Amino acid sequence: SASIRFMPMPSNVGGWMIKRIFSLCLLWIACCGFSHNAYLWKRMPDGIDENSVKCVTVIDDAEQVLVAATNRAVYRLDGREGNFYQVLAFPTGQTEVYAIYASGQWVAVATSEGVWGSDDQGRHWEHVFRSVNELHRICFSVFILGDEIFIGTADGVFRRTGSGEEWLRHRGALSSEPVYAITGDSRYVFFSAGDGIYREEIAGSAAAEKIFTITS
Repeated sequence: SASIRFMPMPSNVGGWMIKRIFSLCLLWIACCGFSHNAYLWKRMPDGIDENSVKCVTVIDDAEQVLVAATNRAVYRLDGREGNFYQVLAFPTGQTEVYAIYASGQWVAVATSEGVWGSDDQGRHWEHVFRSVNELHRICFSVFILGDEIFIGTADGVFRRTGSGEEWLRHRGALSSEPVYAITGDSRYVFFSAGDGIYREEIAGSAAAEKIFTITS
């Protein structure tokens, strides 16, 4: 009698099919959602007259105040109703936006033309950090801890205490490395730099120490 023979499936095909099925399941979840509203995606109120939003942050969770930035302007959303409205237009018309950081009333946008800051939850803005040096003008990150503001540029870290106008450049290794992200806790400030990760003790006077090195 005739028999049916199944060809063995190549090992790499099985893995591919599993990944494909998993991706389709995730897509179905995102599109259809679960019965609970927490899993449903909803379109935010419009009002941003551009196609590419580079970053967004929550300013006030209870009131749902958000600030979003494009390469041309910064927008704000007040509350759960209404639309985003423009609060800042970058003077150059086209500015590369890298990050938004918010802490309490203060919010800042790091751009290729320095850092713009607001001390009233994004209603009014000023150019708080700028430089004639091309590499210092490119700001990838901004972080505030207490009364100190840290800015990571394409060529080192700058730091300001309080509401003063003087920005101090970090000494040591972080004086010349590009710094892409900054965060911290009650004891340390951490810097993600071009050659690894550094940390600096808040209460100490020593220069930042490298705690992770990138190897090729």
